Amino acid sequence: MKVILLSDVKNKGKKGEIVDLAAGYANFLINKKQAVAASSSNMKQLEKERKEKKRKEKEALKEAKELKEIVDNKQLIFKVKVGEDGRIFGSISSKQIVEAFEKEFGVKLDKRKLILEDSIKSLGYTDVSIQLHQDVIAEFKVLLTEK
Repeated sequence: MKVILLSDVKNKGKKGEIVDLAAGYANFLINKKQAVAASSSNMKQLEKERKEKKRKEKEALKEAKELKEIVDNKQLIFKVKVGEDGRIFGSISSKQIVEAFEKEFGVKLDKRKLILEDSIKSLGYTDVSIQLHQDVIAEFKVLLTEK
């Protein structure tokens, strides 16, 4: 019996796939609302959902590329207190970077998407990357200077 999976089913397929299963197992999945019968109306609905998903993905990629144009090659400057040995007090976190970027350039970024191994703890330039989309990464610089 052919069914359209509504959720991932272990060893059978992923959500949205059309699979051929034994009638008993297919009915079990249909009763659990993890699948629907592969009728012509359900197939049309699936195709419509796939087209909509593809359109949204293209739109998200386009928006990420536009945001990359804005973010790329920007520079943030932080003035920090420095001790006698040239080390700063504390560090600059991803949250502070995102807040400063929004304040200076008016662009809201997601701190969870910043690619930064650790907080910035030294004077000078640091390259920071941000994953805007799975295919789009933007880069900018953060400069720490002495107050």
